[in-house]
Amino acid sequence: MRFFDDWHTRRRIRSAGQALILIVLTFFGLLFFLGLMVDLGQIFLAKGYLRRAADAASLAAAAQFRENRTIVEMTKAAEEVALMNGVAPTTILVETCQSTGGTDAYLCPEPGEMPKKLVRVTVVMKYPMTFLVLLGINDVTLQEVSVSEAAAMDVVLVIDVSESMAWLGTTPEQRDPSMCNPPMDNCTPMREAKDAALQFIDRLLNKPAADEEDRLAIVTFANGWQGGERGTRVLPLDGGTTGWTSDNANAKNWVNGINVYDPGVAYINNGSPLPDPVPIHPVRMYTATNEFQGMVCLRTLVAADPSSDPKAEAISACGTTNIGGGLLMAGNQFAKAKRPDALWVVVLLTDGMANATFATRQDLGMGLPDEAIVLPGGSDPDYDSVIKTEVIPNFPLGFCPSGTWDGPSVDPAFSYCQDHDAKNYNSPTSGSYDADDFARDMGRFVGCPAVVASPATGCGSTKGQGAVIFAIGLGDEIDRRDPNNFAYGGELLRFIAAIGDDGNPDTNLCASEPDYKKNCGNYYYAQEGTDLGPVFEAIYSRIFTRLTA
Repeated sequence: MRFFDDWHTRRRIRSAGQALILIVLTFFGLLFFLGLMVDLGQIFLAKGYLRRAADAASLAAAAQFRENRTIVEMTKAAEEVALMNGVAPTTILVETCQSTGGTDAYLCPEPGEMPKKLVRVTVVMKYPMTFLVLLGINDVTLQEVSVSEAAAMDVVLVIDVSESMAWLGTTPEQRDPSMCNPPMDNCTPMREAKDAALQFIDRLLNKPAADEEDRLAIVTFANGWQGGERGTRVLPLDGGTTGWTSDNANAKNWVNGINVYDPGVAYINNGSPLPDPVPIHPVRMYTATNEFQGMVCLRTLVAADPSSDPKAEAISACGTTNIGGGLLMAGNQFAKAKRPDALWVVVLLTDGMANATFATRQDLGMGLPDEAIVLPGGSDPDYDSVIKTEVIPNFPLGFCPSGTWDGPSVDPAFSYCQDHDAKNYNSPTSGSYDADDFARDMGRFVGCPAVVASPATGCGSTKGQGAVIFAIGLGDEIDRRDPNNFAYGGELLRFIAAIGDDGNPDTNLCASEPDYKKNCGNYYYAQEGTDLGPVFEAIYSRIFTRLTA
């Protein structure tokens, strides 16, 4: 009997010992899994930090890529940003298509595809373990890859070349376009505007043409009815095929050749009869002693009956600040050799108010709807030249409505084809649709969204190009006020800049700024031509990069 009691006692002792061992093993197992979960949790957190650091580093490298920096400089920028984000990488690798020898299928485009400024950043770090060190695992290697893009850009410079771009000259030679244009090339502020454009081109097209991802087009605007450089045109940077170029030297050569508007006709004011027929565009006027007095529109001196002479109404051909025409041609540029993945940008520079448009068939007495734009063509730059037509159904064009023909004789701050209201817009069917209204419609055409699903109120039914627009006002003429104390040029440029900021003219970042000589939103002001360099630099700095992966 005692034997069985001893046996049961020994069995209970062994069972208790085995249970204790199982409890200890279970405890260590739970401790191991707890430590593993803690370490895994820390790894996941570290991966999140590393991901954010890699994204920030790739954006920094892309920003340097935009500046045409070397791989070493891009790597340094990426490493600094990674450290700022709390990550000390053991290895950081920055790659571009060029650095990989043009063989990387992801970074390099296929033949015929649009080049992209892609930058791939690989960040590697070692992360220390807490519990797994007990198993001899001191750290783990983590890696993240991020690709950013310095957006390839299609940029259109829209430059005012009206005769007022020589108004700041201090000598007659600097004001007379037949004298101040190349080879003298001393029109002021035209020369300074060209210098600022040259600096901008050096920033934009900073690679050999074969490697350059960005493109540039240039539109110059002056008279709306004359052809060639006297009128409004896209410079044939590529021989006239598309107007785009990626060649720095070629673009700068064309900029250096830009001229201030010269109508090509002189008139000596010595009491002689007016020429017959009277030119429909402005002419250079001189005294009997050949002193240049400025431009004059002889048409305004002809007392003709518009009902019997349709040309008498063509006072609109006297204007030389065809802002709307310049914007129309800029917007059309994006449809030529179209690159939908590029960032579309328009930079508009003018020193005055809109006082010109293109002609319409109805304006020419042709009895056809205003929806037809008539662009001068052929070799004869005058009214009776061979013309071509381009139909833009959504944008009927304005002429000089009745009441806008008297110009400065009515109001010193007044211009032909411009009513007395700088603030409000008149519709094409109102009978008061003037050059300013036309320019506003062309601003909508360039900057309003391309897909009108839920259009901004200010865009109406306009299906635009969705381009970013920067507007630059130059000189005191921008601040000429209407009777309600609104500036003709300043209000127009601020409206265009408001569209170009976010595609919505109703969100005007300049609305609370009464001083038209202050920068706001996408609107910039330059008092003198020498101030344009910093303005163009500020605009270039606003061009952003975007994260793609």
